[in-house]
Amino acid sequence: MKVLSIILISFAIVACQSEEKPDTQAINNRILSGDFEMYEHLSVCHCDSLSIDSTDTYYKNDSLYSGVCFKTFPKSSKKSEVRQIFKGQLHGNKIDFSRSGDTLIKSIYNLGKLVNRISSELEVCHCDSLNEVQKDNETTLMFYRDAPFNGMCQRFFPAPDTNKVYLEMPYKNGQVDGSMIIYNRQGEEVLTEFYEKGEKVNG
Repeated sequence: MKVLSIILISFAIVACQSEEKPDTQAINNRILSGDFEMYEHLSVCHCDSLSIDSTDTYYKNDSLYSGVCFKTFPKSSKKSEVRQIFKGQLHGNKIDFSRSGDTLIKSIYNLGKLVNRISSELEVCHCDSLNEVQKDNETTLMFYRDAPFNGMCQRFFPAPDTNKVYLEMPYKNGQVDGSMIIYNRQGEEVLTEFYEKGEKVNG
């Protein structure tokens, strides 16, 4: 009986050891290699508990933060945003959620640099919120939230019709792509122009 007990205890010790989380260096290496599931072994906190400097570097108690932070909707415990952070830099997934919990935007970062941004629906914004970025000597892209814009930008009539759209311009990968439409105050189309990869298509 004593021998059986010793064997069972030995199995339990081995099982516990096999369930231990990887060491810090192994976690860091796997995160750097793109295994973002390893963030489950790191700390989680509200983003408001972190400090962010002018270079968008995240700190907790004056130390570079590694882990996950989240934001919530006002007066709610529902998460509005989740960010994965490695040694003070956004690294991995940054996800924006709707109030129903659906993913609206998923951005992927590599050591603070945005590398991809996926939207689950057509994004609409005011054209003034787009920023012009010169990519080379010939190509100019329109950026929104630090990424080439994909969606529709709008302009509105001046007062008293500030709620009426007079222009809609579609973008794909930062370039005008699709039908640009101008409306009158009655909401009727008065001009339509078609663009492809930033260039106006005749006819």
